[in-house]
Amino acid sequence: MDRPAFHWYRPALAALVLAFVVGLGAAADAGEHPCRPAVEREIDRLRVERADISKIFILQKLGPNTSDGNTRRDGFDAWIQFGSCKGALIVDMGNDCRTRQLYTRGACRVPGLKNFY
Repeated sequence: MDRPAFHWYRPALAALVLAFVVGLGAAADAGEHPCRPAVEREIDRLRVERADISKIFILQKLGPNTSDGNTRRDGFDAWIQFGSCKGALIVDMGNDCRTRQLYTRGACRVPGLKNFY
């Protein structure tokens, strides 16, 4: 019986799926993240309806490698998803959790913020 020409893809695919699942686990719950209070303040300032929030997760952003080859952290993005629209409010923060910019994605809108569909 002949093996498929792309039999090598299975281990690579399994490794990719595992890395994705592990990464999601680290980012899925923003409850204990040090930037969570800053995100909560932005939600209050924007007068976002909390009952409409379905999920908040905070992702670490990585910048280019440093001269010694280490990966540099370049802040965080908080993604706030809603039950009423498909998309999110994004809070772009520096390493110190200070807001750099706010915008929405997809079908979600917040008055006064740019949207990138």
